[in-house]
Amino acid sequence: AGQKVFGGDANSLSYALNKVKDKRAIEGLAEIIAQGGLKDEALENAVTTVSSLGSPEQVGSLLQKAQDNPAWLPAIARGVRYNTKEPPLKSRAMMFLNSKAGNVRIAAADLCGAWKVSSAEDLLAKNASKATTVEESQAMAGALAGIGATARLGQLSGEGQSPLLRVAAVAAASRVNPSSNAPKAAQLLSVLEDPALAIVLVEAFLSRPEGPELLAKALQESRMKEPVALAANRIASASGRNVPDLLAALNRAGGLKPVSSNMSPGDRSKLIAEVKASGSAERGGQIYQRTAMACTTCH
Repeated sequence: AGQKVFGGDANSLSYALNKVKDKRAIEGLAEIIAQGGLKDEALENAVTTVSSLGSPEQVGSLLQKAQDNPAWLPAIARGVRYNTKEPPLKSRAMMFLNSKAGNVRIAAADLCGAWKVSSAEDLLAKNASKATTVEESQAMAGALAGIGATARLGQLSGEGQSPLLRVAAVAAASRVNPSSNAPKAAQLLSVLEDPALAIVLVEAFLSRPEGPELLAKALQESRMKEPVALAANRIASASGRNVPDLLAALNRAGGLKPVSSNMSPGDRSKLIAEVKASGSAERGGQIYQRTAMACTTCH
């Protein structure tokens, strides 16, 4: 008792407490953070651990300290994903929505959504409208869905809004209620030009058990640009889920044709070159394991 552990080295002690993942160790870890003996990755890991396992008061203390250390907020948000307890004065998270740093604004949105800070609705909607990246627009729209602001998401998905904002709003709403938003998603897919935005929409429906079937039905009479359909098809194929109806609907809407097994030597060489240049071994492995493909039956 009274002896220094690890020679009093804060980084070593923090590492040990992080690995323990025991709530009884959180008080010591919080104390190390307060003493200011941690830097860089060690500090981020400690903040995330306390945020995920700490008491509401301990998380609230980190949020308060983040006012002087806003770079902590992403680490706090990562931890809060695994902590269902809300801290006192949770509305403090709102102030970070005005940060000049994009990653801090995104973390603030995640916290507002997780803690259901309903008073943040106007700021979240404002930031969603100003967002210029997929990541930030999704974070703001997702937080709006988290606080139950479905009416505001409906406004943000209107035809007068930018494609980025509309997609983020519809995707967020679809994760909550895919049934009522499937027609909106199908309509959006028919006018999109950016394949990356199509991926956001399709991923939202893939996140729900009933989502692929609902989107497939909504796409029955739709048409979309080939690059958009191709991107949507790829993300659905790589999801690991058995979604033949959705794949068929995307192929039909985009006019996509399956690759013939009887390829000419020239076409085969061209395909192999494309695979080497832009193929994904991870995605190929996921497709190989799909039941519908039956690859493992012979191989």
